[in-house]
Amino acid sequence: MKNKTKYPEQNTIILNNQNKTPLSSTTMTERTKFTTTWKKSSQARKQRKYIHRAPLHIKQKLMHAHLAQALREKYAGLRRLQLRKGDKVKVMRGEFKSKDGKVERVLLKKNRAYIAGLDRLKADGSKVPVPIHPSNLMILELDLGDRKRKAKLAAEKSAGRNSKGRNQKITKSNKTVKSGKGGIVQNTPSLRVNQNQQSDKRGHNE
Repeated sequence: MKNKTKYPEQNTIILNNQNKTPLSSTTMTERTKFTTTWKKSSQARKQRKYIHRAPLHIKQKLMHAHLAQALREKYAGLRRLQLRKGDKVKVMRGEFKSKDGKVERVLLKKNRAYIAGLDRLKADGSKVPVPIHPSNLMILELDLGDRKRKAKLAAEKSAGRNSKGRNQKITKSNKTVKSGKGGIVQNTPSLRVNQNQQSDKRGHNE
């Protein structure tokens, strides 16, 4: 009773909270609804909120992992690919760094993957598999049991993704040059030669 008389403002707040009506289902869905207008933010809490509320088709894009150098060369510069059960991966960061194994399970909702042989020992002696984020993994071997995945990789290989700027031997670009005190600007075309041609020229000169 003394507390009620000593802090009357707190008592009024409590009474007001007790008299409040519960939230309706529409307001609850608005709070947990995924926003399509959000672009980016430097705040970590908003980034975590975006990933937590993201639908599965966006979370599926977050389940990609880097390809090994041999696979990148084989599939014409393809840099990353979605993780699947059966892929052989290598851990690049964390407690199990430089260990490899096959993917046993992929959790799309939690954005984690379980790898064979990567377990943690509990106090009672039992083993528990450790979930690992796909950004800490690198794909060494691909499981091509899925027809759609195999067809997609064949299309990427035949597309020749290396042709973006690398096969072009010489490219012209306008360069602005300021002359003297007057500050006259002239557009002079300059040629940029790739590194392979420069190395060939050096070899001939020597």
